[in-house]
Amino acid sequence: MAQRLDLSIAPGKHLGWFRLGTSLWDIIRLLRDQAALIPVVDLKYSDVNPFAADIVLRLASNGIELRFEPLSQRLKLIKVDDFSRLRLTYQGDEVSSTKALPTFLQAYRLFGPTYPGEFDGTKHLYTLSYPGLALVFPIPEKHMLLYQSSADLPLEFPDGTTPVASHMYIYYGADWTTATPVPISTLVRNIQESNSPSHQGGRFGEGKVELERVVAKINYGVALQFAGTTPQQKCLILLHVTTPQDLLADLGSPASIYYKEEDKMKIHSDIVENVKNQDEDDGILGSMDDVGGYDRANRQAEGSQQPNDYFYNYFHLGIDVLFDGSTHRCKKIIMHSNVPGHFDFQSYKRCPFVLHLPSSSHGVVDSSDAAGLPPIAPPSSFTPSPTRQQYLPPPQQQQQQHEGKVGKKKNRGSPSSAGLDPDASPSLSTSSGSGGAFGVSPDLVGTSPIGGMNYPNSGYDHHHQQSTSGLMSVLPERGITPDMKISMIMTLLEPSHSPHSGASTLVANGASAASGSGTANKPAVVLNRGSSTQNPFGPTTLKGMDGVVFEAMKNGHVVTVILY
Repeated sequence: MAQRLDLSIAPGKHLGWFRLGTSLWDIIRLLRDQAALIPVVDLKYSDVNPFAADIVLRLASNGIELRFEPLSQRLKLIKVDDFSRLRLTYQGDEVSSTKALPTFLQAYRLFGPTYPGEFDGTKHLYTLSYPGLALVFPIPEKHMLLYQSSADLPLEFPDGTTPVASHMYIYYGADWTTATPVPISTLVRNIQESNSPSHQGGRFGEGKVELERVVAKINYGVALQFAGTTPQQKCLILLHVTTPQDLLADLGSPASIYYKEEDKMKIHSDIVENVKNQDEDDGILGSMDDVGGYDRANRQAEGSQQPNDYFYNYFHLGIDVLFDGSTHRCKKIIMHSNVPGHFDFQSYKRCPFVLHLPSSSHGVVDSSDAAGLPPIAPPSSFTPSPTRQQYLPPPQQQQQQHEGKVGKKKNRGSPSSAGLDPDASPSLSTSSGSGGAFGVSPDLVGTSPIGGMNYPNSGYDHHHQQSTSGLMSVLPERGITPDMKISMIMTLLEPSHSPHSGASTLVANGASAASGSGTANKPAVVLNRGSSTQNPFGPTTLKGMDGVVFEAMKNGHVVTVILY
């Protein structure tokens, strides 16, 4: 039998270590740290539709059940169903221990007066509720008639006994049956106000500010909004603009730095002799260079003539950023949805992204309202860090650059520049606490405005000069979220295509998805990370259009989004 846990009760906030609103990723990491006290953990989820039901962590040896809202993956309900395995206290007084039972009289004495509870005659249960706390007491059948039509509290039965609680719920909201996750801003405030050592020192998200939302746009980049910050304090990660120094200044050192050593998708690349003058779109297969490989050594390949590209892994944000080894500028942005049943589950916290749909001139979906797409936040202006600001051309020049790219493929500068890299998994990655392993020279970064910058790598040209107009003026349009299936996503991105148009499709749960731009004659790429013993979850598929790639599971849900 596991050691009895000693936990304090804070209604509407937490039960000891388990704080409402905490992410599934953080809770599982906590349970791993406490394996000696919590030896058995069962994970329950819907394999067919992981967003249809709560994700449940059952601590069988400790009598605790944790329920997580499936979209945000944040703790919404804590259930105790075996008080004999716990020592529970409230404001220093014992609620349940080897010396005290959680009786109705004890609960009423500690928590104080409250409204009459609810009696369920079919289950013989009486629920006594307080704000953020509910206690459930079984009522013997011989005493049921006393409370079916009476407002009296079952403090004591006629035979002199008192009910003993069988269940306890800690929740946020009006009632435990309709519990919702604590707002992230409230969670951050509760953690800051907590005096408990277990809530300090970086246990929750390693001391990082909680990520509230990520607004992403194809061919531009992403804007990260953190809880407790103003809309003007968004962190920008811009394709072909952001440097490692920018991320170190805005996000701190990454949890890991991974140097790419080989390109296992090179066989699919449409390579020409002079890549920088390549104008024809090489399609999705010709740009996904990162698939495969499991050697995650944090070093450059020996004998390499060209500097290796490298990833900054921010596991607690659910984001990877790939930098070009020559120019040291952002080449790809990878966002993870942390869906249970995937090979990378629990490697990354879920990234709360909203991917913008293209503008009306590029295939906007007029029926987005009917599709039930979530709205994106109203426009708000914000200023990039000074390091990035010096590379941004004037707004008029930004617009001219953007218009010049319409209908034209941007030069990717190398035969392998975009796609998914499962090598970024943390399980075998070498950590780098300083984030300075790459040794970027100021001469490579330069100080000229981006419009007139001379890149050290001749493969870069002005088609790499991404503006920020798409992220700095976010319109209240509708976007793509982690709970959508690949079939809907591809239809929204390419509404002119249909399953009967002759384009290749990706089949997910019997639904066909129109293929993306430049992929009409190529089927989805199949990605299998090892044998069934190494990867019991089976293969996934890669599908996308110019500027974005999606990795989808067999159930059709997207687990990774890659912007390039």
